[in-house]
Amino acid sequence: MAVFIRATDNLLRERFTMAHELGHLLLPWHLPNANCEVGEGALDLPTYSLEAEADVFASCLLVPDAWLLHQVQRFGDDMSQLLRELNAAEVTTAAALQALRRYLLAGWVFVSYGERQVITATRGTRLPHASTNEEVVAYLAGECHAQGEASLNGFPVQWYRMVESVALPQRSPDDVRSDRQVLLDAIAMVEPDSQRRNSIAQSANGKVGGALREAGGRSANLTFQAVRHRCEQWEHSKLLAQPDFLLWLAERSRAVETGMTKRRRPKS
Repeated sequence: MAVFIRATDNLLRERFTMAHELGHLLLPWHLPNANCEVGEGALDLPTYSLEAEADVFASCLLVPDAWLLHQVQRFGDDMSQLLRELNAAEVTTAAALQALRRYLLAGWVFVSYGERQVITATRGTRLPHASTNEEVVAYLAGECHAQGEASLNGFPVQWYRMVESVALPQRSPDDVRSDRQVLLDAIAMVEPDSQRRNSIAQSANGKVGGALREAGGRSANLTFQAVRHRCEQWEHSKLLAQPDFLLWLAERSRAVETGMTKRRRPKS
């Protein structure tokens, strides 16, 4: 197996290309037929593919999760500072944004590459069905809860936060309901049919469960905000207006932070 790298004046691009090709060599199911050419937009491939896997491998190698976690903990929601810090990783803009997409929860969108307007959104982020990138950017500017800009590799990157920053709901000390009962009480406020409530509860657990699995290691507050955002796209999104539903989301988020998948409470 031979790997050929074309020499260029772009050292950052060469580093990413070498890491990408190393991924093809080390991921055993990529051989013996890996034969690729990494393009400018490779990191935004919309479909699952060997090329996308190699891109993720390169991103993990050049921007390790442990290092990225430390930066996120340092800067929190200060995305402009986090983007500036990514310059230290000496990777292309696309690779840096792929790392953020890999690690951050739902609700973040980045626009890079100037007039080309390459849009990178974290998984689970709600975007409009628009015909042009210009329409998407206009939507982001009008609907975001925060936005800013930072220089990455000498070029501007705009960021948008689509998740509202809200306080984590707190359970009353005298509330001894199980988490399931809190959920059912919330559903009862919007669904009069008792037979349908269990079905909606199953749907809620399915909708939230996937998002919670991605949130391991994050704070309960960040998890709550991301899961709340994902539920805005759910057929039962009207539950977001119910305090008990938000309390249920908060309790599930705390359980993920503490490593508990279930919480038991004393019976009344």
